[in-house]
Amino acid sequence: MSDFLGNAITHAGIQDNLLQSYRSLSLSLQSIFLGIGVFLLTRIVESTTLFSSLLFAVPFIAILVFAIYANRKFTGVILCRGQDVNFWHKQLIAIEQDCEVKNRFFTRFKVSQKHARDGSPYLSEIVEPREAPLTEAEIKQLVGEGLGHTRKVIDKYIPLSILVVWGVVSFIVVISIYTKVNN
Repeated sequence: MSDFLGNAITHAGIQDNLLQSYRSLSLSLQSIFLGIGVFLLTRIVESTTLFSSLLFAVPFIAILVFAIYANRKFTGVILCRGQDVNFWHKQLIAIEQDCEVKNRFFTRFKVSQKHARDGSPYLSEIVEPREAPLTEAEIKQLVGEGLGHTRKVIDKYIPLSILVVWGVVSFIVVISIYTKVNN
């Protein structure tokens, strides 16, 4: 039993570390791309001729396309890795059901976490004091399917925010070039 629990903890830790690494890599790359994009934006805005603006617009467009592509790919990888983490969390909780209630540390953590975020007393009132193992449906509810609050912010809204920033920067580039064409 302790071997199974130890292996599950190890695998869950590996998946969680990979998830954090992918998030960090994604944010780092997007920061670099945005930095380059803003630099090129300043060159386009400060250019006095249409030709020089267009000269800087070409690498801007290349960086923009690559940044959007990388954002979409990393978002998909991060969401899939999050599902892998969920799988191992479910495994941990299922394995813990063979332990005494007082030794179900991860289960108690997930109950506390879910209660603190949802404000629903259901899990802490029903699951905590119970000696019987949790059902598969209760384990799924405890771990949650899809994105929880933190994962929504990190895995969904941050990549979306980055795309919005790229949209604003691109809009400024277009307006800058448009004004040079019409002058």
